[in-house]
Amino acid sequence: MSFLIRFHWSPCTNQDSADPARFVDLCRWAEMMGVESVHVPMATDLRRALELAVVAGAETKHVRFRIGWDSNGVLASLLGQELKNAWATLRGRLVIHMRFDSDDAVPNGHFARAGEFLANCRRIFPESDSPEFDVEGETAEVAFLAIKHADCLWRIPSRPNQVYADALPVLHFGKQVGLLTSVIARETRQEALKNAAMLLPSNAVEHLDDLTSWITPYLWTGVAAENVKTAALVGSFEEVACALHDLKQNGISQFLIRAWPTEEEAADQEMASFGTRVLPIIREIECRSMAAG
Repeated sequence: MSFLIRFHWSPCTNQDSADPARFVDLCRWAEMMGVESVHVPMATDLRRALELAVVAGAETKHVRFRIGWDSNGVLASLLGQELKNAWATLRGRLVIHMRFDSDDAVPNGHFARAGEFLANCRRIFPESDSPEFDVEGETAEVAFLAIKHADCLWRIPSRPNQVYADALPVLHFGKQVGLLTSVIARETRQEALKNAAMLLPSNAVEHLDDLTSWITPYLWTGVAAENVKTAALVGSFEEVACALHDLKQNGISQFLIRAWPTEEEAADQEMASFGTRVLPIIREIECRSMAAG
């Protein structure tokens, strides 16, 4: 596959506010590391998220800003003119992200409203100069919404063959598929597991020893805070890089890496570890793969 994996970073999103100076520093780090976009950590006030993105955009050159999370919040608080203004100020460095929970039912008209919102957004931007619109969810309805209106469908990872089976219909219509996962990588797998036990929420740590929670040797899935299903790639730097590349071989072109709700210093270390130790290995593997044809 001739494309390079696109990587994005998501700091803890359960905050109602954020320190602008800290967020600017995070975006600078992301830009240095080759991370394509950073999710703005304000899921409940999207107007303020746009404002924070504009502040960070003035201090960076390339990194993009991912706005939104919960679909209800996006539908309730984003207006087309606000998007146009932010898009112009950021010179195109904007991604709109809508998440649909598994209990978002079709009969309540939620998907219809979301489709109308995305269609209206498309209308106010020229086709060749538009933000990226991404949707996240595990249901067939969300996949259909991605096919019809979005650029990328985001899902929690599963077994590689299942990842490909789920991605194929979306890829067939020229859309991309990305996976949401945390990454805990260290020199050895044992060190990574030890750090995972410290970083994971207390209600998730007990599942680290549960073999049914490991769908591959390096991919752990479980339930984190607020009963949200989550996933983490855990292993040595090389093991994690190879696992990411294996998922690429199954149709995945993007990864949104979620930081655990932990201390700020620890979260910064995870980004630095990924950017300096894992990402160079992935790029080397990709270059070898492309050279081999």
